[in-house]
Amino acid sequence: MDITRPTVMEVSIDNFLYNIERIKEKCPNSKIMPVIKANAYGTYLNTRLDVLNRFDIVAVACVDEAVYIRELGYEKEIFVLNQPYETEIDKIIKYNIVVGVSSYHFLDKLAETNKEVHIHIEIGTGMGRTGVHPYRLEKFINSIKSNIVVDGIYTHLSSADIDLEYTKNQIKSFNIAVDTAKRMLGKLKYIHANASNGILNFPESNFNLVRPGIIMYGYKSSDDTFDKIDLKPVASLKSKISFLKEVEEGTSIGYSRSYITDRTLTLLPRSMREKYETFMQEGSLIVMPGTVLDMMQVYEDLEQHYLTKGYDIRAFGFDPYNAKEFVNRWITENGEYGVEKVIQGSKTESVPLGELKHMAEDRLLLFDEALMTFAMGNCIVLEDTNGNRKLYKKRYDHKIDNVAAMLDAYVAYKLNVESFE
Repeated sequence: MDITRPTVMEVSIDNFLYNIERIKEKCPNSKIMPVIKANAYGTYLNTRLDVLNRFDIVAVACVDEAVYIRELGYEKEIFVLNQPYETEIDKIIKYNIVVGVSSYHFLDKLAETNKEVHIHIEIGTGMGRTGVHPYRLEKFINSIKSNIVVDGIYTHLSSADIDLEYTKNQIKSFNIAVDTAKRMLGKLKYIHANASNGILNFPESNFNLVRPGIIMYGYKSSDDTFDKIDLKPVASLKSKISFLKEVEEGTSIGYSRSYITDRTLTLLPRSMREKYETFMQEGSLIVMPGTVLDMMQVYEDLEQHYLTKGYDIRAFGFDPYNAKEFVNRWITENGEYGVEKVIQGSKTESVPLGELKHMAEDRLLLFDEALMTFAMGNCIVLEDTNGNRKLYKKRYDHKIDNVAAMLDAYVAYKLNVESFE
């Protein structure tokens, strides 16, 4: 087909290879494992076998990405960074894929195949997601059956761009795990911790393998990236303007009024506006001018926030009236355990707000004074004959939602108490 639309993305392989050479200068004693997940960060360099064959091992995010590369003709090692689903084990064996593992259950499923499978053990040092605790590694290794070959050990440095002390502690924990693994398994083929920010800031943790991601493509991994390494942009988007006009402030543009020029936040109800302003002030939400906000749009920002804070979420309560899509995504990405549907009134009507306060004082509930002040300032309460304050269960100026969310969390906690003990 003859394509006439004058919009193209140009991808420079020369610039990509230039960036690889600059990265090698930063870690001359380490092998490069390029991260080519998400179609190589949107550049589609994962479709170029001539580029892939320059590396002895490449990294992807999921099994299907690995299968694509194998079917493309890449015959060297492919490593899946995230632990796969057990339903993907047949593909892992068929396509000779190396996978990151930190689950006993997944280990057992691999063992049941009686087929040789190669893995890297993921160590949890502070990312707050998956990973074996360094002090539990010995038990984990002892559970590995004979058909499972441990090729490597790795961890994720969560804050190598912003928190030097935290990262140093992560590296210290990882070294403990490395020592244990070497003692029990002997020499390891691969030891890796550094992604883009680690490569730039912590050369002591380059080990024998590094996994650069976004900097390979010439993009910043932090504000000071270009002060530390000379990179060239790999991708550039080019087009011709087909129509141009000026509009007044407050004009809506596109389907569902998905963009409104400049005034969006001032048009939101005050209670909802303050909610987003709080997220923006703490840095967990960045909003472009004119963006219309809804809870699905802040999902990634909130996820990054609790990962950065290191929160370990054991229960999740939600009101199906206004959080269905949000929670469906949560379940898809995190599983159903601890997720509770809380229909306002039927489960929360008799919960005194004072109980939340006492739980907080006992550090059984995480919140700070600003959060409680905000929530209490945006709700309406009644006081019963015993002096207990309860929510007034009628909608009024969006003021019930904030405290209701806290009550949803409380109900979810009460129904999953055992997971907190």
